Amino acid sequence: MSPAIVRACALTLVALAVPGLAACSGASDGPVPITTPVTDAAVPRAEAGASASGLAGTVKDKAGEPVGGAKIEVGSASVFSDTQGKYSLPLAAAGAVTLKITRNWFKPFEEMVTVASDRITTRDLTIEEIPLKLDPADVALAESYNKTFDWTKQTVSISIVQRPTRRDFDNAVFFRNPALYRDTSKEPALSPSPLPEIAAGTAKNFSFELKSGKNMGQEALDLGSVVDAIKDTPLAPGEVAGFMMWTPLLTWIGEWDAAKAADLRAVGVAVRQQNWGGNVARPQEIERVFIDGRGALWAEVVFARFVQLGAGITDSDGDGRKEIFARIADVHYSSEVVDRLSKEYGKTVFTTHGLSREVSKSLNELYSSTAAKVERMVGQPIEIAGVGTINYPFVALVHSGMQRNVILVAP
Repeated sequence: MSPAIVRACALTLVALAVPGLAACSGASDGPVPITTPVTDAAVPRAEAGASASGLAGTVKDKAGEPVGGAKIEVGSASVFSDTQGKYSLPLAAAGAVTLKITRNWFKPFEEMVTVASDRITTRDLTIEEIPLKLDPADVALAESYNKTFDWTKQTVSISIVQRPTRRDFDNAVFFRNPALYRDTSKEPALSPSPLPEIAAGTAKNFSFELKSGKNMGQEALDLGSVVDAIKDTPLAPGEVAGFMMWTPLLTWIGEWDAAKAADLRAVGVAVRQQNWGGNVARPQEIERVFIDGRGALWAEVVFARFVQLGAGITDSDGDGRKEIFARIADVHYSSEVVDRLSKEYGKTVFTTHGLSREVSKSLNELYSSTAAKVERMVGQPIEIAGVGTINYPFVALVHSGMQRNVILVAP
């Protein structure tokens, strides 16, 4: 990655992860009531020559989680809370002052505070998130738009996240995202010899061998399980709806255990690097992952359109690309990985603040590949040319190619 892209990504992530850098102009129900009382604790100031008066404390959300990046202002003096939510604001004079707090994803707040003379007044603050919600008009617009949405041609996607989990948010961002579409129409046809095929229920001429890592030489997939369509797998309809996107799934596992993520990353590399004797990059790749009733991971391998395939391999979901489904070989992951994916990645429900922090984590890889920026945050309306106005998005992203993702999140 070039230094310019790295710098751009870093700036974008800072703006997202430390949202106090820009006050939220979204919906508000007025000043947030702060119930924690002001205390008279006197904290001597150690810095030589520093003001003897000021405010200090911790900023938290209503669940008691620290809030970093909140901007605390008194007149022309201001400071941001750190990653632990702590702040310290020296003031030139004591007495009654107006305290203001602004932080993206939260309602704005202000109140009068009496600052003691010759000591630091401790003031812990609890601020309220702007709530998650689905506006019925937004849902109707999204559902109408998505009836004819074509991710290979249109530049705007509108996704509805029915549950505020990390998995469901990642799926909304990565599944058929126009910014991630790769136009391969000018690539010359690639004809493996012999052609991979599925005949009489048996897959033939497939191999996705790992070329590095501790499992080098082993197949990435259980080739005996390869089928043409998801209906031919043991995946139940409910589990199909609970799919996971491969790229953000790896990011999430890496945050927990880098070694376990490395084992699975090697699987994806093995699939991508099978170029069937040609020189073209990424003739196929893992797109989605599923967990069956026995706790096995199944991968959907999607082929680029220029790859010629034999009988029995079709475009079973109508997205214009042929795909196969197969179990990931057991050696590449443990039951602990499956357990965490099932119980944490797919089921932990977040409020606005918690989900905003997950946004920062989940978009790392997307930022590096598309230079995405946050265009709107929760409750800030966005006008989409030729489509209409979304009144209450959770977040709207714009990419370097001017593609947009608008994401609605239910509470």
